[in-house]
This record gives sequence, structure tokens and C-alpha cells, in this order.
Amino acid sequence: MNITKELMSFIDNSPSVFHVIDNFKKTLTEDGFTELKFKDNWKIENGKGYFVTNNDSSIIAFKGSSDFDNIRLIGSHSDSPTFRIKPNSIVNKDGFLTLNTEVYGGPILSTWFDRPLSVAGRVVLKSDNPFKPEIKHINVDKNLLIIPNVAIHMNRDVNNGYKFNAQKDTLPLLALSEKDSKISFEEILARNTGINSEDILDFDLFLYDRQKGEFVGENDEFYSVGRIDNLGMAFNSIKSLIDSNVTNTLALAMVFDNEEIGSSTKQGAGSTLLSDCFKKIVEDILDKVTFNNEYIIWGHSMGGYIAYELIKQIENKEIRKPKKVIISAQVPPTYKNKNKLYKIINLDDENFIKFLIAYGGTNPEVFENKELTELFLKIIRNDYNLVNEYTGEPLKKITTKVEILYGDKDESISEEKVYLWKELCKKIEFKKISGGHFFINDLLKNSNEINSILTKWLFEILIKKI
Repeated sequence: MNITKELMSFIDNSPSVFHVIDNFKKTLTEDGFTELKFKDNWKIENGKGYFVTNNDSSIIAFKGSSDFDNIRLIGSHSDSPTFRIKPNSIVNKDGFLTLNTEVYGGPILSTWFDRPLSVAGRVVLKSDNPFKPEIKHINVDKNLLIIPNVAIHMNRDVNNGYKFNAQKDTLPLLALSEKDSKISFEEILARNTGINSEDILDFDLFLYDRQKGEFVGENDEFYSVGRIDNLGMAFNSIKSLIDSNVTNTLALAMVFDNEEIGSSTKQGAGSTLLSDCFKKIVEDILDKVTFNNEYIIWGHSMGGYIAYELIKQIENKEIRKPKKVIISAQVPPTYKNKNKLYKIINLDDENFIKFLIAYGGTNPEVFENKELTELFLKIIRNDYNLVNEYTGEPLKKITTKVEILYGDKDESISEEKVYLWKELCKKIEFKKISGGHFFINDLLKNSNEINSILTKWLFEILIKKI
């Protein structure tokens, strides 16, 4: 029950997405987490917690070990179905002032009627620097608005089903007014927040239900609180991260904005926020890496792209470079057959499994177990999607010697496209191997051939010929 009380208190104090993130920042800071900025170089210490925000409405928090061997993610969103206040907000009609709003997300419209409502969000204010206006998060702590129903005798069919017109039926009532009143919404905000109305440049404001969270039931076994979608999950995501005890793991809790209306915004789950966060983490790890011995980087298939990205990062750092990079069974990132990959990704499960078995590299026994099949199909589809979407940008010609291996029976890539790696590598060699896409498995069956290759690489390292 204590955790439920904590959840309801959090929601009560988070009337907008901006207050959600403010409260998360406060909680994380109190628990020893450090705020990071994308513009800065990150210095991450093992066992400590960190967080980064975007647009004041999304947050990614993480902790764990820099030498992690696995990553654990939990995601949620900070926004909830509501109504957004439009510019030119005041509508003066028939002696009433109403607010001009638009539906945000997919609220159940009927649940918003006959409740005390108010306004929360952020306002943009004039400052001494016109290029850096002041941003202020506000909550009008007052029963300011209501969306009223009418008496049953004015619509006797309402209980038979009624389709609400969001632009007509759900405009919140603000005040009584004279017909020629010219009061602005900015003036009303100023009265209730202490802000100078003339300083308001813009705002991003939403309605919220003023009713506090309460326990319900004979034994208080239920609870009732608004914005539980999705603040319940967001709260537990951050709470779980704080309470977690992780070793050899990088644990991340992600709370994105705009999931209710489309996640492709700059603060949504479809943005570059998570990938940018991973890039900063990897950059910090690379800054700490010291290589005292000679080494080779080898990436096969999808791993070829990982090897390419890794060597790009290494060549930008003042650390020992590998003696050689080996990329096998992969074409350059700019020359993929995307149409073919899309067709593969979108195959139904039965045909996708047939393709994987014929392609090799996946033990057919995996697909004899229903649970394993469901698990691995999702993983493999995601892998194919990552390969399909990867472009390698910014494209950079690497200076480390590269050896490209490809199978002579690999139907997924052509020799012509394999040789296009020359455009990305200053020093490059090509070697045709007998076998298909997973010729590594074939090499293992022919110990003489693989021993010959490995011996050659070892010899090159020892005499520093590479």
C-alpha cells in the first residue's frame, strides 16, 4: 500500500509531462543520480546513476557497469490523454468564456465531464536575451474550469449512446462574461500565477483533472487516480531502476513523450534520443579503453557493421588501433538490397523460419520449441531491421588495414558489391572463402583451412607486417 500511496502522490503532483520529468529529476538526484547534458563529454563511473533529458518532457536514466556484458531496458511514456489549449484560447459566446482546446491522444471524452479541471504545462517568457527566452513550468492550483453536462431532459437519448463533438461539446467553461469582454487567456494566467502577461511569448498547456487519487473498496483494495495511463508504468520504471542492484549490466529506464500522438517527435520513442544516449556511453567507454597488446577486430554479417562503427570510433580516439579489421559476409552499408531485406522481414512466421533454416546459422532445433521460437523470431526480425536501417553515416574512409572475407556460395551478397568496400577503406584486401553466408561453420569443419588463415594472421601480428 505504501508504494501505491507513493504512486498516487507522484501523479497528483505531476499534472503535465513537464512536471513528470521535473519530479523524476528531483527523485533521481535525491538518490544520487547525476544529470548529464548531450553537449558535454560524459564521464561515467561504475555503479553510479545518471540521467539525461530532452525537451523537459522525456528522460533516460541509467546505471551499472562500464564493462557490461548485457543491457536491460524498460520503457514507458510521460504523456497522457488530455486536451491541449490552442493559441487565441478564449471563446466569448452567449455570456460565457470558454477555452478553445483540441483533443490530445485518445481520451474517453465522457469521463472529463462535470469534474473540476485546471491548467498545467509550460510558458515561454521574455528574457534579457531574445535568443534564450525563459521557460517556466506552471500549475494553476485552482478549480479553474469545468466541462458541464446538460440536464437529462435536454437530451433524453444520451444514455442510448451519444457521439461527442470535441470542437463543440468538450470546450471547458471558464467564466461568465460581458458580451464585449476582451480579456485574454494570458491575463488570466497572469492573475493565477504571478507572471506578467506581457512577458508571455508562447505556451504549451494542457487540462488536468483536479481530483486527487483515493483508495476505494471495503478494505481499500482498489485505488482511483487519473493519468494512470501511462504514469503508473513511468513511475515504476524509474522506481525499479533506483531500487535495482546491477552488476556486469547496463540498466536503462526510458520515459518518452508524445507516445499518445505519435512517437516520431524529437522527444518520442522513435527519435534518436536513445541511440544518442548509447553513442555518448560508448564514447566514454572508448575514452577509458587502453590496449596494451596487439589485437584484431573481426565482425561477421551484422557484426561487420559493428566492426566498421567500432573502428571509426577508435580512429577518432587516442588509443591503440587494431592491427587489422576483418569484415566477413557483409556488403558496405550504403549498398544493401533494402527491397529484399524488407521482403524477408515481412515474411509470415512459417516462411521466415523456412528462410532462416535454409540460410543457415540458426539451429533448426530452436524452432521445435514454441516458446523459443516466439522469443528468437522477434530478436532475429529486429536484427534484420537494424541491418536494413543502418546507413553507416557519417561515411568515413578508415585508415586501418581491412580484410574482406566472402563466401563463394553466399547468395545474399554479390562479389561486385563486396568490392565496393574499397570506397570506405584506404588499405584493403579481399579473400574468397569456400562456403555460403555462414562459411565460418564450414571453416570449422575444415581445420586445415581455418588453421592456415589464423596462422597467417598471427604471423602478421608477430612480425608487425600488417
